Amino acid sequence: MRSACQSLTSSVLMLTLTACAPMAATYFDPNESENQKHSELPLYPEHHELWCFDGKADFELRASVLRFEMTNGTSVSAGFNGILGLPLQALGLNVKYSRGQLDTAMTLYKTMKYSELTTQSGRGEKKDVTFGLDLLAGWAGGFAYQSQTPIYDLSQAALVDSLNKIVSVLPRLGLERWSTHVIDVYPEENGFVIPVGYDAGIVPGDEFKILPVVHDWAGEPCASELRMTRVKSEEPIVVAVAQEVRTDVSFLRITYSNGEPVQKFDYVTISKLVSTNPKAPRTTLARSIRIGRVSSQPLRFVVDKYGREEMIDLAPMVYEQLKILLRQPQYASTFYLKH
Repeated sequence: MRSACQSLTSSVLMLTLTACAPMAATYFDPNESENQKHSELPLYPEHHELWCFDGKADFELRASVLRFEMTNGTSVSAGFNGILGLPLQALGLNVKYSRGQLDTAMTLYKTMKYSELTTQSGRGEKKDVTFGLDLLAGWAGGFAYQSQTPIYDLSQAALVDSLNKIVSVLPRLGLERWSTHVIDVYPEENGFVIPVGYDAGIVPGDEFKILPVVHDWAGEPCASELRMTRVKSEEPIVVAVAQEVRTDVSFLRITYSNGEPVQKFDYVTISKLVSTNPKAPRTTLARSIRIGRVSSQPLRFVVDKYGREEMIDLAPMVYEQLKILLRQPQYASTFYLKH
């Protein structure tokens, strides 16, 4: 039998056409389609009824670029306004705009319920914007070029604005307590493994407990909405301490048991976290998040004197921005990106 230590080491682009707006490009995270596929049927017939817990993120984040406007003076001159469903004049290359604005909307979902928790808007603004003549060719080269453009700057400011608002309202959303589940049991080593590690903020010495719970499904387990998980008793079945911690898994050594055996998918929550600063005790851990759909209308540019237009798709860049943004230190205590 393998030891716990051995176990531990162990775009699609869519274009849609609407009557009142130019084509809208939608980028799907490849992980999202995998999760949807796995949510339909268990991978193996012998799977436990709670098989859908494996690999699930706590949250899904979706984002849309709603508006991209460039102005000269006081009048809107170019871009798009997705809020009103209005295509505006195509943008120009090597044209200086006095002001640029990009608006986003982010929606946070609880994945096991697929219920919308909150939607928050964001705005990025920039003065004196010029798009270089090499923009279209450079854009096709990928994110390294895109991240050096004023489009990136506008998007970054808007995404940070949206995400900061989401983080600020989380305490008021009535979320259930932080929890995870057992993924492997090692009776011979008096311990078990959970699919959470340093990414969530766990450190050796953190204490956890297994509690008896009831999962309230709308229908069949893992084939319907999980309406809520109810803790039946605060008396723990097991108390265990994190002994070995990796990026996304931890081995917990049992320090107390009421005699009931630990089983895969048992409900695990925080008992007590190690705190090096008594004035700032640790009370919770980060929750896992994945990026879902990112969408935007394309940006249209006039490329010659005859008025010929070419378009660039913002959605893949925004997706890459979100991946980087969610890994920034200011969000590490709230979210960790699920691989």
